Amino acid sequence: MRITRILALVILLFSTLSIVAHPNGHGQNSKSRNRIWKFNDKSFAAEGSFYFFKSQRVYIHTINNAVVSFPISDLSWMDNNFVAKEVARIERINSSKPIVIIPENATRVFPLLTIQVCVIGVLLVFLWTVLSRLTVDLRVLKPALVVASVGWLFLFPIACKKDSTTNTTVTPSTITKNDPTVMAAAFVPYKSLVTTRYDANYFYIDSPLGFPAHNMMVGITNWQQQVPIPQPYTGSNAWSIPLTSEVATAALSAKTNFMKGAMAIAANGIPIFNPLNNRGEDSYLIGELDNWGGHCGKADDYHYHIPPTHLSTTSGNLPIAYALDGYAVYGANEADGSAMTTLDDFHGHSASDGSYHYHATTTYPYMIATMRGKVTLDPSTTAPENQILPQASTKPIRPATSPLTGAKIVNFSTLSPTSYKLEYQVNSKSGFISYSWDATKYTFTFTDTSGATTTQTYTK
Repeated sequence: MRITRILALVILLFSTLSIVAHPNGHGQNSKSRNRIWKFNDKSFAAEGSFYFFKSQRVYIHTINNAVVSFPISDLSWMDNNFVAKEVARIERINSSKPIVIIPENATRVFPLLTIQVCVIGVLLVFLWTVLSRLTVDLRVLKPALVVASVGWLFLFPIACKKDSTTNTTVTPSTITKNDPTVMAAAFVPYKSLVTTRYDANYFYIDSPLGFPAHNMMVGITNWQQQVPIPQPYTGSNAWSIPLTSEVATAALSAKTNFMKGAMAIAANGIPIFNPLNNRGEDSYLIGELDNWGGHCGKADDYHYHIPPTHLSTTSGNLPIAYALDGYAVYGANEADGSAMTTLDDFHGHSASDGSYHYHATTTYPYMIATMRGKVTLDPSTTAPENQILPQASTKPIRPATSPLTGAKIVNFSTLSPTSYKLEYQVNSKSGFISYSWDATKYTFTFTDTSGATTTQTYTK
Protein backbone atom coordinates (compact mmCIF):
# COMPACT_ATOMS: atom_id res chain seq x y z
CA MET A 1 0.00 0.00 0.00
CA ARG A 2 2.92 2.32 0.66
CA ILE A 3 4.09 1.98 -2.99
CA THR A 4 0.53 2.66 -4.18
CA ARG A 5 0.41 5.91 -2.20
CA ILE A 6 3.83 6.99 -3.44
CA LEU A 7 2.77 6.32 -7.05
CA ALA A 8 -0.47 8.26 -6.59
CA LEU A 9 1.38 11.21 -5.05
CA VAL A 10 3.93 11.28 -7.88
CA ILE A 11 1.23 11.24 -10.56
CA LEU A 12 -0.74 13.91 -8.71
CA LEU A 13 2.36 16.08 -8.40
CA PHE A 14 3.13 16.02 -12.11
CA SER A 15 -0.51 16.50 -13.05
CA THR A 16 -0.78 19.68 -10.99
CA LEU A 17 2.30 21.18 -12.66
CA SER A 18 0.18 21.95 -15.71
CA ILE A 19 -2.22 24.10 -13.71
CA VAL A 20 -0.19 27.31 -14.06
CA ALA A 21 -1.79 30.64 -14.74
CA HIS A 22 -0.29 32.64 -17.58
CA PRO A 23 -1.90 34.86 -20.19
CA ASN A 24 -3.94 32.68 -22.59
CA GLY A 25 -2.36 29.60 -21.01
CA HIS A 26 -3.67 26.08 -20.75
CA GLY A 27 -5.14 26.72 -17.31
CA GLN A 28 -7.74 29.23 -18.50
CA ASN A 29 -10.10 29.87 -21.36
CA SER A 30 -9.16 33.18 -22.96
CA LYS A 31 -12.49 33.44 -24.80
CA SER A 32 -14.28 33.65 -21.48
CA ARG A 33 -12.32 36.84 -20.63
CA ASN A 34 -13.08 38.76 -23.83
CA ARG A 35 -13.95 42.43 -23.41
CA ILE A 36 -14.40 45.57 -25.49
CA TRP A 37 -11.25 47.70 -25.25
CA LYS A 38 -11.61 51.44 -25.77
CA PHE A 39 -9.37 54.46 -26.22
CA ASN A 40 -9.40 57.54 -24.00
CA ASP A 41 -11.91 59.19 -26.32
CA LYS A 42 -14.19 56.15 -25.82
CA SER A 43 -13.78 55.04 -29.45
CA PHE A 44 -13.46 51.31 -30.22
CA ALA A 45 -9.96 49.84 -29.96
CA ALA A 46 -10.41 46.07 -30.10
CA GLU A 47 -12.44 43.13 -28.81
CA GLY A 48 -10.55 40.32 -27.16
CA SER A 49 -8.81 39.06 -24.05
CA PHE A 50 -5.80 40.40 -22.18
CA TYR A 51 -2.65 38.71 -23.50
CA PHE A 52 0.24 40.34 -21.67
CA PHE A 53 1.68 43.70 -20.61
CA LYS A 54 5.16 44.78 -21.64
CA SER A 55 7.06 48.08 -21.94
CA GLN A 56 3.92 50.09 -21.14
CA ARG A 57 2.03 48.39 -24.00
CA VAL A 58 -1.04 46.20 -23.58
CA TYR A 59 -1.20 43.14 -25.84
CA ILE A 60 -4.68 41.86 -26.67
CA HIS A 61 -5.65 38.51 -28.18
CA THR A 62 -8.56 39.50 -30.43
CA ILE A 63 -11.62 37.44 -31.27
CA ASN A 64 -10.11 37.06 -34.76
CA ASN A 65 -7.07 35.28 -33.27
CA ALA A 66 -4.73 38.20 -33.91
CA VAL A 67 -2.50 39.89 -31.35
CA VAL A 68 -2.69 43.69 -31.25
CA SER A 69 -1.00 46.13 -28.91
CA PHE A 70 -1.59 49.69 -27.71
CA PRO A 71 0.24 52.06 -25.37
CA ILE A 72 -1.57 51.72 -22.04
CA SER A 73 -1.80 55.52 -21.86
CA ASP A 74 -4.04 55.47 -24.97
CA LEU A 75 -6.60 53.16 -23.37
CA SER A 76 -9.51 54.19 -21.14
CA TRP A 77 -9.11 54.37 -17.37
CA MET A 78 -11.39 51.33 -17.03
CA ASP A 79 -9.04 49.31 -19.23
CA ASN A 80 -6.05 50.62 -17.28
CA ASN A 81 -7.65 49.34 -14.07
CA PHE A 82 -8.46 46.00 -15.68
CA VAL A 83 -4.86 45.56 -16.85
CA ALA A 84 -3.51 46.41 -13.39
CA LYS A 85 -5.77 43.77 -11.82
CA GLU A 86 -4.82 41.17 -14.44
CA VAL A 87 -1.10 41.75 -13.93
CA ALA A 88 -1.52 41.52 -10.14
CA ARG A 89 -3.61 38.34 -10.49
CA ILE A 90 -0.98 36.65 -12.64
CA GLU A 91 1.80 37.69 -10.28
CA ARG A 92 -0.07 36.22 -7.32
CA ILE A 93 -0.75 32.89 -9.03
CA ASN A 94 2.78 32.58 -10.34
CA SER A 95 4.43 33.98 -7.22
CA SER A 96 6.62 30.89 -6.94
CA LYS A 97 8.35 31.64 -10.22
CA PRO A 98 9.22 34.78 -12.21
CA ILE A 99 6.76 35.91 -14.87
CA VAL A 100 8.11 35.18 -18.33
CA ILE A 101 6.81 37.59 -20.96
CA ILE A 102 7.07 36.32 -24.53
CA PRO A 103 8.67 39.16 -26.50
CA GLU A 104 7.52 40.07 -30.00
CA ASN A 105 8.91 37.73 -32.65
CA ALA A 106 10.07 35.24 -29.99
CA THR A 107 9.43 31.52 -30.38
CA ARG A 108 8.63 29.04 -27.61
CA VAL A 109 10.29 25.85 -28.83
CA PHE A 110 9.35 23.61 -25.89
CA PRO A 111 6.02 24.62 -24.30
CA LEU A 112 5.59 23.75 -20.60
CA LEU A 113 2.80 21.22 -21.09
CA THR A 114 4.85 19.21 -23.58
CA ILE A 115 7.81 19.03 -21.20
CA GLN A 116 5.58 17.89 -18.34
CA VAL A 117 3.96 15.13 -20.39
CA CYS A 118 7.34 13.87 -21.59
CA VAL A 119 8.65 13.73 -18.01
CA ILE A 120 5.54 11.84 -16.87
CA GLY A 121 6.00 9.40 -19.77
CA VAL A 122 9.60 8.70 -18.76
CA LEU A 123 8.51 8.22 -15.15
CA LEU A 124 5.80 5.72 -16.17
CA VAL A 125 8.29 3.68 -18.21
CA PHE A 126 10.64 3.68 -15.23
CA LEU A 127 7.88 2.54 -12.84
CA TRP A 128 6.75 -0.26 -15.20
CA THR A 129 10.34 -1.47 -15.43
CA VAL A 130 10.95 -1.38 -11.68
CA LEU A 131 7.59 -2.85 -10.62
CA SER A 132 7.81 -5.67 -13.13
CA ARG A 133 10.92 -6.90 -11.31
CA LEU A 134 9.41 -6.83 -7.83
CA THR A 135 8.29 -10.08 -6.30
CA VAL A 136 5.46 -8.50 -4.27
CA ASP A 137 1.82 -8.89 -5.19
CA LEU A 138 1.13 -6.24 -7.85
CA ARG A 139 -2.59 -6.83 -8.25
CA VAL A 140 -3.33 -3.55 -6.43
CA LEU A 141 -0.62 -1.49 -8.15
CA LYS A 142 -1.12 -2.62 -11.75
CA PRO A 143 -4.64 -1.20 -12.18
CA ALA A 144 -3.48 2.24 -10.95
CA LEU A 145 -0.46 2.10 -13.24
CA VAL A 146 -2.61 1.00 -16.20
CA VAL A 147 -5.00 3.93 -15.59
CA ALA A 148 -2.08 6.37 -15.37
CA SER A 149 -0.56 5.00 -18.59
CA VAL A 150 -3.87 5.22 -20.48
CA GLY A 151 -4.27 8.79 -19.23
CA TRP A 152 -0.78 9.62 -20.47
CA LEU A 153 -1.53 8.15 -23.90
CA PHE A 154 -4.63 10.37 -24.06
CA LEU A 155 -2.69 13.47 -22.95
CA PHE A 156 0.28 12.97 -25.27
CA PRO A 157 -1.44 13.89 -28.60
CA ILE A 158 -3.03 16.91 -26.92
CA ALA A 159 0.38 18.08 -25.77
CA CYS A 160 1.76 17.64 -29.28
CA LYS A 161 -1.14 19.65 -30.68
CA LYS A 162 -0.52 22.42 -28.16
CA ASP A 163 3.12 22.35 -29.16
CA SER A 164 2.33 22.93 -32.82
CA THR A 165 0.06 25.85 -31.94
CA THR A 166 2.30 27.48 -29.37
CA ASN A 167 5.48 27.08 -31.36
CA THR A 168 4.71 30.12 -33.50
CA THR A 169 6.09 33.62 -33.74
CA VAL A 170 4.11 36.13 -31.69
CA THR A 171 2.21 38.38 -34.09
CA PRO A 172 3.39 42.01 -33.90
CA SER A 173 0.94 44.83 -33.30
CA THR A 174 -1.72 44.88 -36.04
CA ILE A 175 -3.57 48.01 -34.94
CA THR A 176 -1.87 51.30 -34.16
CA LYS A 177 -3.52 54.46 -32.91
CA ASN A 178 -1.61 57.47 -34.25
CA ASP A 179 -0.98 60.45 -32.02
CA PRO A 180 -2.28 63.51 -33.93
CA THR A 181 0.10 65.84 -32.09
CA VAL A 182 3.04 63.75 -33.29
CA MET A 183 1.64 63.76 -36.83
CA ALA A 184 1.15 67.53 -36.74
CA ALA A 185 4.85 68.07 -35.98
CA ALA A 186 5.78 66.74 -39.44
CA PHE A 187 3.80 69.53 -41.11
CA VAL A 188 5.04 72.41 -38.92
CA PRO A 189 8.07 73.19 -41.17
CA TYR A 190 5.56 73.93 -43.96
CA LYS A 191 3.04 75.95 -41.96
CA SER A 192 3.06 78.70 -44.60
CA LEU A 193 1.60 76.17 -47.06
CA VAL A 194 -0.60 73.89 -44.94
CA THR A 195 -2.63 73.76 -41.76
CA THR A 196 -3.66 70.62 -39.90
CA ARG A 197 -6.54 69.52 -37.68
CA TYR A 198 -8.11 66.26 -36.56
CA ASP A 199 -11.21 64.62 -35.18
CA ALA A 200 -11.83 61.19 -33.65
CA ASN A 201 -11.10 59.34 -36.90
CA TYR A 202 -8.91 61.38 -39.23
CA PHE A 203 -6.01 63.78 -39.34
CA TYR A 204 -6.68 66.49 -41.95
CA ILE A 205 -4.24 68.49 -44.08
CA ASP A 206 -5.56 71.72 -45.57
CA SER A 207 -3.58 73.03 -48.54
CA PRO A 208 -5.37 76.08 -50.04
CA LEU A 209 -3.29 76.22 -53.25
CA GLY A 210 -1.83 72.75 -53.58
CA PHE A 211 1.54 74.28 -54.52
CA PRO A 212 4.96 73.51 -52.99
CA ALA A 213 7.53 76.13 -51.95
CA HIS A 214 10.04 74.79 -54.48
CA ASN A 215 9.90 75.41 -58.21
CA MET A 216 7.91 73.09 -60.49
CA MET A 217 7.90 71.49 -63.96
CA VAL A 218 11.55 72.14 -64.92
CA GLY A 219 13.26 69.01 -66.25
CA ILE A 220 10.23 67.23 -67.72
CA THR A 221 11.04 65.66 -71.12
CA ASN A 222 7.79 63.74 -71.58
CA TRP A 223 5.17 66.48 -71.25
CA GLN A 224 1.41 66.33 -71.75
CA GLN A 225 1.11 70.16 -71.83
CA GLN A 226 -0.46 70.51 -68.40
CA VAL A 227 0.56 73.34 -66.07
CA PRO A 228 -0.01 73.78 -62.32
CA ILE A 229 -3.08 75.70 -61.23
CA PRO A 230 -4.35 76.13 -57.64
CA GLN A 231 -6.32 73.23 -56.17
CA PRO A 232 -8.42 74.01 -53.06
CA TYR A 233 -7.58 71.07 -50.79
CA THR A 234 -9.42 72.65 -47.87
CA GLY A 235 -12.52 72.15 -45.70
CA SER A 236 -14.44 69.08 -46.76
CA ASN A 237 -11.91 68.58 -49.57
CA ALA A 238 -8.86 68.42 -47.30
CA TRP A 239 -6.57 65.41 -47.38
CA SER A 240 -7.42 62.78 -44.75
CA ILE A 241 -5.07 60.40 -42.94
CA PRO A 242 -6.66 57.75 -40.66
CA LEU A 243 -5.76 58.02 -36.99
CA THR A 244 -5.97 54.25 -36.62
CA SER A 245 -3.75 52.07 -38.80
CA GLU A 246 -4.59 48.39 -39.17
CA VAL A 247 -2.47 45.79 -40.93
CA ALA A 248 -4.29 44.52 -44.02
CA THR A 249 -5.16 40.83 -44.10
CA ALA A 250 -4.63 40.87 -47.88
CA ALA A 251 -2.11 43.62 -48.62
CA LEU A 252 -2.36 45.26 -52.05
CA SER A 253 0.73 45.65 -54.25
CA ALA A 254 1.42 49.05 -55.79
CA LYS A 255 2.43 47.23 -59.00
CA THR A 256 -1.16 46.23 -59.66
CA ASN A 257 -3.16 48.80 -57.67
CA PHE A 258 -3.51 52.50 -56.86
CA MET A 259 -2.71 53.85 -60.33
CA LYS A 260 -5.33 56.52 -59.77
CA GLY A 261 -5.28 59.11 -57.02
CA ALA A 262 -2.85 59.65 -54.16
CA MET A 263 -1.18 57.01 -52.02
CA ALA A 264 0.33 59.47 -49.53
CA ILE A 265 0.46 63.15 -48.64
CA ALA A 266 3.80 64.92 -48.38
CA ALA A 267 4.54 67.11 -45.38
CA ASN A 268 4.23 70.19 -47.63
CA GLY A 269 0.66 69.22 -48.56
CA ILE A 270 1.38 67.82 -52.04
CA PRO A 271 -0.20 64.44 -52.83
CA ILE A 272 2.09 61.56 -53.80
CA PHE A 273 0.80 59.22 -56.50
CA ASN A 274 1.95 55.75 -57.51
CA PRO A 275 5.38 55.88 -59.21
CA LEU A 276 3.75 53.92 -62.03
CA ASN A 277 1.43 55.86 -64.30
CA ASN A 278 -1.92 54.49 -65.44
CA ARG A 279 -0.14 52.55 -68.20
CA GLY A 280 2.09 50.82 -65.64
CA GLU A 281 5.21 52.78 -66.68
CA ASP A 282 7.72 54.23 -64.22
CA SER A 283 6.93 57.95 -64.50
CA TYR A 284 10.39 58.97 -63.40
CA LEU A 285 12.29 56.73 -65.80
CA ILE A 286 10.28 57.82 -68.85
CA GLY A 287 10.85 61.55 -68.19
CA GLU A 288 7.36 62.54 -67.01
CA LEU A 289 8.59 64.11 -63.77
CA ASP A 290 10.36 67.35 -62.98
CA ASN A 291 13.50 67.82 -60.94
CA TRP A 292 11.48 67.45 -57.72
CA GLY A 293 9.60 64.27 -58.66
CA GLY A 294 6.32 65.90 -59.68
CA HIS A 295 4.20 66.96 -62.61
CA CYS A 296 0.62 67.96 -63.40
CA GLY A 297 -2.32 65.68 -64.05
CA LYS A 298 -5.26 66.11 -66.39
CA ALA A 299 -6.83 68.64 -64.02
CA ASP A 300 -3.63 70.74 -64.07
CA ASP A 301 -3.07 69.53 -60.51
CA TYR A 302 0.52 69.34 -59.31
CA HIS A 303 1.50 66.11 -57.53
CA TYR A 304 4.50 63.89 -56.95
CA HIS A 305 4.98 60.39 -58.36
CA ILE A 306 8.07 59.64 -56.33
CA PRO A 307 8.56 60.65 -52.70
CA PRO A 308 10.07 64.12 -52.24
CA THR A 309 13.29 63.03 -50.54
CA HIS A 310 14.54 66.62 -50.93
CA LEU A 311 12.12 67.63 -48.15
CA SER A 312 14.49 66.01 -45.65
CA THR A 313 16.61 69.15 -45.95
CA THR A 314 13.76 71.06 -44.28
CA SER A 315 12.08 68.24 -42.34
CA GLY A 316 15.25 66.87 -40.76
CA ASN A 317 14.42 63.58 -39.04
CA LEU A 318 10.65 64.14 -39.14
CA PRO A 319 8.47 62.16 -41.57
CA ILE A 320 8.41 63.63 -45.06
CA ALA A 321 4.94 62.21 -45.71
CA TYR A 322 2.09 60.11 -44.37
CA ALA A 323 0.61 57.27 -46.38
CA LEU A 324 -3.16 56.98 -46.72
CA ASP A 325 -3.09 53.84 -44.58
CA GLY A 326 -1.87 55.98 -41.66
CA TYR A 327 1.81 55.00 -41.56
CA ALA A 328 4.57 57.62 -41.64
CA VAL A 329 7.10 57.88 -44.47
CA TYR A 330 10.68 58.81 -43.53
CA GLY A 331 13.57 59.77 -45.75
CA ALA A 332 16.99 58.15 -45.75
CA ASN A 333 17.31 58.30 -41.95
CA GLU A 334 15.42 56.89 -39.00
CA ALA A 335 13.58 59.13 -36.54
CA ASP A 336 16.67 59.28 -34.30
CA GLY A 337 18.89 60.41 -37.18
CA SER A 338 20.61 57.06 -37.67
CA ALA A 339 20.94 55.52 -41.12
CA MET A 340 17.96 53.65 -42.51
CA THR A 341 18.00 49.96 -41.61
CA THR A 342 16.94 47.02 -43.78
CA LEU A 343 13.51 47.39 -45.38
CA ASP A 344 10.87 44.66 -45.61
CA ASP A 345 8.70 43.66 -48.56
CA PHE A 346 6.40 46.63 -47.95
CA HIS A 347 9.37 49.04 -48.21
CA GLY A 348 9.33 49.84 -44.51
CA HIS A 349 9.94 48.30 -41.10
CA SER A 350 9.10 48.48 -37.41
CA ALA A 351 10.92 50.93 -35.17
CA SER A 352 12.39 50.07 -31.78
CA ASP A 353 9.17 51.25 -30.08
CA GLY A 354 7.07 48.82 -32.12
CA SER A 355 5.59 51.43 -34.48
CA TYR A 356 5.77 50.91 -38.23
CA HIS A 357 6.81 53.30 -40.99
CA TYR A 358 7.82 53.35 -44.65
CA HIS A 359 11.01 54.84 -46.10
CA ALA A 360 11.62 56.86 -49.25
CA THR A 361 14.41 55.76 -51.58
CA THR A 362 15.71 56.95 -54.94
CA THR A 363 15.05 53.68 -56.78
CA TYR A 364 11.89 51.68 -57.40
CA PRO A 365 9.57 51.10 -55.54
CA TYR A 366 10.64 54.51 -54.13
CA MET A 367 8.20 54.56 -51.18
CA ILE A 368 5.52 51.84 -50.88
CA ALA A 369 5.97 48.47 -52.57
CA THR A 370 2.81 47.06 -51.01
CA MET A 371 0.28 48.96 -48.91
CA ARG A 372 0.75 47.41 -45.48
CA GLY A 373 -2.30 49.01 -43.91
CA LYS A 374 -5.95 48.37 -44.57
CA VAL A 375 -7.51 50.93 -46.92
CA THR A 376 -10.97 51.54 -48.37
CA LEU A 377 -11.14 51.38 -52.15
CA ASP A 378 -13.38 53.52 -54.31
CA PRO A 379 -16.07 51.08 -55.53
CA SER A 380 -16.36 53.00 -58.80
CA THR A 381 -12.76 52.14 -59.71
CA THR A 382 -11.12 48.84 -60.59
CA ALA A 383 -7.52 47.61 -60.43
CA PRO A 384 -5.04 48.67 -61.51
CA GLU A 385 -6.71 52.11 -61.70
CA ASN A 386 -8.37 51.83 -58.31
CA GLN A 387 -8.00 54.57 -55.75
CA ILE A 388 -8.13 54.94 -51.99
CA LEU A 389 -10.95 56.69 -50.16
CA PRO A 390 -11.26 59.29 -48.77
CA GLN A 391 -9.48 61.13 -51.58
CA ALA A 392 -9.50 64.89 -52.11
CA SER A 393 -10.83 65.88 -55.51
CA THR A 394 -9.27 68.15 -58.11
CA LYS A 395 -11.06 70.81 -60.15
CA PRO A 396 -10.14 71.04 -63.83
CA ILE A 397 -10.81 74.28 -65.69
CA ARG A 398 -9.95 73.19 -69.25
CA PRO A 399 -10.03 69.99 -71.31
CA ALA A 400 -7.16 67.54 -70.86
CA THR A 401 -4.31 68.09 -73.29
CA SER A 402 -2.14 65.66 -75.27
CA PRO A 403 1.64 65.02 -75.21
CA LEU A 404 3.90 67.38 -77.12
CA THR A 405 6.52 65.21 -78.81
CA GLY A 406 10.13 66.22 -78.22
CA ALA A 407 9.32 68.99 -75.74
CA LYS A 408 11.49 69.69 -72.72
CA ILE A 409 10.52 72.17 -70.02
CA VAL A 410 13.47 74.47 -69.32
CA ASN A 411 11.99 77.23 -67.16
CA PHE A 412 9.03 77.93 -64.91
CA SER A 413 8.75 81.33 -63.28
CA THR A 414 6.40 83.19 -60.97
CA LEU A 415 5.32 86.52 -62.45
CA SER A 416 3.03 87.38 -59.53
CA PRO A 417 1.15 85.47 -56.81
CA THR A 418 -1.55 84.76 -59.41
CA SER A 419 0.41 84.39 -62.65
CA TYR A 420 3.05 82.00 -64.00
CA LYS A 421 5.08 81.48 -67.15
CA LEU A 422 6.38 78.16 -68.49
CA GLU A 423 9.08 77.84 -71.17
CA TYR A 424 9.63 74.69 -73.17
CA GLN A 425 11.89 73.79 -76.08
CA VAL A 426 11.44 71.60 -79.13
CA ASN A 427 14.52 71.23 -81.35
CA SER A 428 16.16 74.12 -79.47
CA LYS A 429 13.26 76.46 -80.26
CA SER A 430 11.32 77.93 -77.34
CA GLY A 431 7.59 78.02 -76.75
CA PHE A 432 5.72 79.60 -73.85
CA ILE A 433 2.57 79.36 -71.82
CA SER A 434 1.69 82.41 -69.73
CA TYR A 435 -1.37 82.23 -67.53
CA SER A 436 -3.07 84.07 -64.70
CA TRP A 437 -6.29 83.93 -62.71
CA ASP A 438 -8.69 86.07 -60.75
CA ALA A 439 -11.87 85.35 -58.80
CA THR A 440 -13.87 84.23 -61.84
CA LYS A 441 -11.57 83.07 -64.66
CA TYR A 442 -8.21 81.83 -65.93
CA THR A 443 -6.50 83.49 -68.90
CA PHE A 444 -3.96 81.47 -70.92
CA THR A 445 -1.66 82.85 -73.62
CA PHE A 446 0.02 80.15 -75.75
CA THR A 447 3.07 80.96 -77.88
CA ASP A 448 4.30 78.04 -79.96
CA THR A 449 7.85 77.49 -81.24
CA SER A 450 7.03 79.33 -84.49
CA GLY A 451 6.04 82.46 -82.56
CA ALA A 452 2.28 82.14 -83.18
CA THR A 453 0.17 83.31 -80.22
CA THR A 454 -3.34 82.43 -79.09
CA THR A 455 -5.28 83.40 -75.97
CA GLN A 456 -7.91 81.31 -74.22
CA THR A 457 -10.13 82.13 -71.24
CA TYR A 458 -11.56 79.48 -68.91
CA THR A 459 -14.28 80.14 -66.36
CA LYS A 460 -13.74 78.91 -62.82
